[in-house]
Amino acid sequence: MSQTVPMKRISAKKKEETVLRLLQGENINDISRELKISVPEIESWKNRFLIAAREGLKTRGKDPVEKELEIAKK
Repeated sequence: MSQTVPMKRISAKKKEETVLRLLQGENINDISRELKISVPEIESWKNRFLIAAREGLKTRGKDPVEKELEIAKK
């Protein structure tokens, strides 16, 4: 009989710390072995982190409600 190994939940904080280690130049294979997490999983965290960072740096326009109010005032 084969047993399934339960997936352990990793906190967002731990994922963030892991990605920051990668961005600081640590080797992904070393981190993977240390944390017992697959390289593809860590790469996925890094990709999501970078996408969120890019979105956070975009210039945001006015709030849609504010735009509606300005149009209504005219």
